[in-house]
Amino acid sequence: MTSDPFAGARLYFGRESDKGNVTGDIMPDCKETVRELAHMWNFVAVTARWGGITRCRQNTETWLRAHGMEMPVFYASWPYPTDRPRVDFKASAIRHIQSSGKYGEILVGVGDRPSDVLAYLSTGLKPFVVTDALGEVDGGADGHMRALRKLDRGDNALEYFGSTDEASAWQKVRKRLEEVGREFAYK
Repeated sequence: MTSDPFAGARLYFGRESDKGNVTGDIMPDCKETVRELAHMWNFVAVTARWGGITRCRQNTETWLRAHGMEMPVFYASWPYPTDRPRVDFKASAIRHIQSSGKYGEILVGVGDRPSDVLAYLSTGLKPFVVTDALGEVDGGADGHMRALRKLDRGDNALEYFGSTDEASAWQKVRKRLEEVGREFAYK
């Protein structure tokens, strides 16, 4: 977990382009996964980015639109510079979305930060952890993986997805989401 309260500042004030706040490229096959599974899944984004900053909302939504992944985005109503409040916000947002029924039953959360995983576990979602582009954390990607492994209870609650020579992480996520969707449809 990160102890740097300014780690997310570049999400608000990063370089501008026609793709919004450019802090990195989209992971391979991510947009294809969202597009191809839109008939089966309702995708929503829950982010601890502060929605009180217009530029942050515009950057996020421009970036999603530029990558063909428009979806509802739920923003934090207050800036959360550390992980614990991020977890609480994300879990609360997920419970709100779930209780509204607007997007159907929420089964899976896909993320790359410990705050994502903790929020998913606390709300009963199946956590899918994409390891290719890990979020900010002390110790870089290695530190991030150590933090995620501490959350893994050893009961197969977490599923990890990383790219290999055979397939990208998001190709693997797509295949697993298709399986979960079929399993849920047969219940």
